[in-house]
Amino acid sequence: MMLSNSSHDIVSKVGYLLGVDKKFFCTEEENKDRTLFAEIFKQLEYNKAAKILRNLCIIRTNLQLNFKRINDTMRQNTVYLESFSEYIPFESVKYLESQGVKIPTCRRAAEYIVELNRVIQDRVNNCKVLFPAWLEWDYLKQLFVMPDGLTEAGTKTAADLYYNNKSCYPYRMYMNWRPHDEGNILYNDSRFLQLLYSWNWDTFTYTGHVTVMSDDTKENICSFLEDSNRTAIVVDCENADPYRFHAVLEYLGQDLLSSVEKILLFNDTRTTAAWNCIGKQLGVPVQQVITERVLTHKSLVDIRLTAETSKEFYKNNIDSFILVSSDSDYFGLLSALPEAHFLVVMEREHCSEKMKNVLQKQNIMNCFMDDFPLEEGDELKEQLLLREVKTALMKDFQYNLDRILKAAAFDLRTALSPAALQDIRSRIVKNIRIEVDDDGEMKIELNKLK
Repeated sequence: MMLSNSSHDIVSKVGYLLGVDKKFFCTEEENKDRTLFAEIFKQLEYNKAAKILRNLCIIRTNLQLNFKRINDTMRQNTVYLESFSEYIPFESVKYLESQGVKIPTCRRAAEYIVELNRVIQDRVNNCKVLFPAWLEWDYLKQLFVMPDGLTEAGTKTAADLYYNNKSCYPYRMYMNWRPHDEGNILYNDSRFLQLLYSWNWDTFTYTGHVTVMSDDTKENICSFLEDSNRTAIVVDCENADPYRFHAVLEYLGQDLLSSVEKILLFNDTRTTAAWNCIGKQLGVPVQQVITERVLTHKSLVDIRLTAETSKEFYKNNIDSFILVSSDSDYFGLLSALPEAHFLVVMEREHCSEKMKNVLQKQNIMNCFMDDFPLEEGDELKEQLLLREVKTALMKDFQYNLDRILKAAAFDLRTALSPAALQDIRSRIVKNIRIEVDDDGEMKIELNKLK
């Protein structure tokens, strides 16, 4: 399924690297439904690795487009790439020369394509850093690598496929795929990545990472906060994803959240520790409300949230609440405080049609966490994961080098001087390293120590 509110960053970068003409990159003012961002084009023009790959791809595509004419000319001993400025952009050739990218002089057009393929294969990995870590780089990289492209037979097969299906290639720029009519495969990130993964017999599931907030949702949230005198965010942590909620807060940012007085996190003792990191850097006071269970199978979070929200309204004069939960149990709370303003933030997969209909019928503003870009949530996951790994490693790796060295010297009756022992210690520290095998097993290695 194609997301209508998808980002365009990835397709813009892919389009740039493939060599798509600058005229197809538009600003928001020029084209509201643009597919390729002019902003991305400008950024990558200052990235050496990206610009080199782009110009290599431009030359390769133009060689294929004009192969016969170039090859016929080369039979008359015109062999330099810059000699074919009628067919190949002269600025692309000169840029590569200025960056020290050498394309050996060849005597036939097919040889030039082989050499270009060789350089592209050597340099394409330099562009990996331009794309997010969650994207399967091997899938993307293969678009730039011509199959069997280091042989003339491979270049001929690729050229035949390209000539017979030119209209299917994005903006007629060559890439490695099985061309068929898919429309504009660079229409947006969601469409492109779903196709890319399907070409590799895989399914793209990171749709939240390529989501763009719709203008309507933005306006609704802004107007809700502007119309509120005092606002609090109340979160049912049992019925909300901490990483998605973190992404929501990060996306809204300090400017919008400056009008929020507090965030109340209603937690059960069994919920994830990720909630402890919510809102740490946003300047909004965060209060954890931990609810103990009377019965092991029954949580009291919903009751505590309802009671505390009512208290905030009647005692602390909070008039507006952003309620983060997909649980329909809170219909009673919404009905019990008709004078309060509510914005309900839900997750699509956990929200029933009945709940959506009731909210609509009662004119209660609502939106979905799924509509917020999820990459900010990934950052929190990475922070927590690294923290857990660090804690575990610090716990398990409890060695004292000085005690080990002293004990070894005693057992061996070495009677070395303190200076000699200090020299050995320095050599150990300099050469010690951790080795991790393919199964994740870790061990200390001192291979270079003699």
